[in-house]
Amino acid sequence: MAWQDEYAVGPEEVGMVYLSGSETPLEVLAVAYVMERNLGAFFTQMASSAEIAEMVDVFRQLARFERDHQSKLFKIGKTLDPSLEGEEALESQATVDALEGGMTAEAFIERNRDYLKTRQGVIEAAMMIEAQALDVYMRYADKTGNEEAERLLPQLAQEEKSHLKLLGRLMDRKIVSNAAAGK
Repeated sequence: MAWQDEYAVGPEEVGMVYLSGSETPLEVLAVAYVMERNLGAFFTQMASSAEIAEMVDVFRQLARFERDHQSKLFKIGKTLDPSLEGEEALESQATVDALEGGMTAEAFIERNRDYLKTRQGVIEAAMMIEAQALDVYMRYADKTGNEEAERLLPQLAQEEKSHLKLLGRLMDRKIVSNAAAGK
């Protein structure tokens, strides 16, 4: 409900270059894990360069969302391959330079520079990333021929949906607090 733009932008194939559809569930999970890690690192970097305390807090909270999701992905990975010794073992199975949703950090900043200047814009940009990731996982679920991956990918999409709900609540809290303050 918090999304303010009229429609999503960008080519439909964004994010589709990292998986062919023939990967094992563990390979899919590794790509998702690395994209989550990259997004968390991006938000951490944005927090360290933000000049407004409120923006630092938002970026740090978003980075925590991504770290939490990484932990969940690793737990799923451990059920798929009990021999995984640590998160680094899962991470090492994928080489991806993109954020969750499929864009590199540089491309994301270039396309969304104005969004990253305000709290609401940051939350909306994060919503865009989560929505793109949800969409990519669902498109791969339709594309893969692997039954386990067909079950796993919608679970990953549901995780992204839960991130969208968290972001919506984060935005709603600010809207409510602004209304209470008469802004």
